[in-house]
Amino acid sequence: TLVRSGQKDNIILGLKLARGYRITHLSPEFAKLLSTTTDESIIREIITTLSHHPRGFAEAFLAIVNEPSHSPSLRTQALAALVQAQQIKAAPTVIKALREAPEQKASIISALGGSAQGCQLLIHLVERQQIEASNISFPIAQRIFHIAEKNPTAQAIHQQAEDKKKVNVDTAMARIPGLEKIADNKAGNTSAGNAIVGQSLFAGMCLSCHVVGDQGAGVGPALDGSSEREIDHLLTAILNPDAAAESAYILFRTIESSGLITEGLKARQDQRGTSIAHQGGMISYIPKRTIREQHHAGSTSFMPTGLIDSMPDETIAHLLAYIRTLK
Repeated sequence: TLVRSGQKDNIILGLKLARGYRITHLSPEFAKLLSTTTDESIIREIITTLSHHPRGFAEAFLAIVNEPSHSPSLRTQALAALVQAQQIKAAPTVIKALREAPEQKASIISALGGSAQGCQLLIHLVERQQIEASNISFPIAQRIFHIAEKNPTAQAIHQQAEDKKKVNVDTAMARIPGLEKIADNKAGNTSAGNAIVGQSLFAGMCLSCHVVGDQGAGVGPALDGSSEREIDHLLTAILNPDAAAESAYILFRTIESSGLITEGLKARQDQRGTSIAHQGGMISYIPKRTIREQHHAGSTSFMPTGLIDSMPDETIAHLLAYIRTLK
């Protein structure tokens, strides 16, 4: 009823409800809307909804991919859905997209990494030297390895990503002595400047997951009392979260029968399904009847690695100055 109302807000709400409850028998009706609208926000919602049951809609996805008037991000979203629907048969279309828009390579790889079919296709593209293994991020390499762990190319992709991550972590950890020294120098400086700057950084970065008092998304552990922690422990938790992750905060992954992959923090699991929390506090609910498999992602922390790697030492010192005020 909402979708048939013809009103944009109602259409989007109806599509979200259909998606949330996995009402797939209405998918053909939703697909017909694609020929009646040019509104990208509606088209995005339709693609996202159809991606929960993508087979049978390859032509609709391909039409969006081939429409030059659409934005690159919308065409990339449709391309990822096309791969779900066609699997390896979509390879020529993906290769064409990579050749015609090389600047979209990172976005295309990221989009393909959101489904099991896309991960399989990334293996195919690496084998045929259409993309480099080094182009694939560690989170996507992890998914690829889980899906095809006996495949030599998947193993090579994962190993290269793991080696690169280790180098980055080692480089970040090597900064700790210098950062400790700067933080110690600032410890005697009680001016509000450092803590105020640090508070802004903390609010923008940390409160999207963590909680302090009554503030924050409350997905990650509370950071009250952080002033009592040693600086090197704090820095290790920030620079190398995998090493400091508690079992309750290991990344959790579901793979649905449609191939869609959802990752985050397992917030709840019961006989009806699994709820996964994301940064910012958003919750994804995946009904049990649609889950093909679900598991923790090894020992990988829910908190991403590399959050502050590009920050100057002084900026990190400001952040520490505020964290050290948390009683």
